[in-house]
Amino acid sequence: LRLQTKIEEEARENDLWWAALERRAPGQHPPDRFMRLTLPIGPGQQSNLGLRRQRRYRDHVTRLIAQAMVSKAPPPDLSEHLSASASSPEPSHAEQLAGNVCALCKGGCCTKGGESAYLSPDTIRRFMALHPPLRPRDVLAAYLYRLSPKTQRGSCINHTAQGCSLPREMRSDTCNHYLCATQKELHSRLEDDPPLRGVIAIQRL
Repeated sequence: LRLQTKIEEEARENDLWWAALERRAPGQHPPDRFMRLTLPIGPGQQSNLGLRRQRRYRDHVTRLIAQAMVSKAPPPDLSEHLSASASSPEPSHAEQLAGNVCALCKGGCCTKGGESAYLSPDTIRRFMALHPPLRPRDVLAAYLYRLSPKTQRGSCINHTAQGCSLPREMRSDTCNHYLCATQKELHSRLEDDPPLRGVIAIQRL
């Protein structure tokens, strides 16, 4: 009941903000060209990366590497990452829009990453397949090397003020493909006509 009441209160507040914007700029943001979204906001404070977190992460990645080495699963699909490494055209307006909305949130979806960073044996297998010369100890060193001295408080160990410290080829499939409810809502609209010119977002702490 409390959750439903909160949702209704926030919806009423949003309507007031939309109305206030329309009064300030009448007719400049028609709903069929500017999608209205609500966004969370990710952790905003940094903290020094402690030795305990580093050890937990090192031990976790070490276990994943050992599991990846003995896995009998089919070879990982490398097509997405091989094509990403080749020269690609400039992102479309829709892709830029989705990326900008994601950046506004500043990692709200990263807060449960902890010291596991959503990594799995399949993540390690894919990274090793992309870089065959690397030995297990080299793979571990590559992941540890990308740890930042400062991370966002209460979030994934790889979450920094500049974003994820891991390149996409080293991130989990969860990190590379996850879409929050707001992004799903946006993606469902991107292919419709008339095309979106922009997004107006309300962020809640």
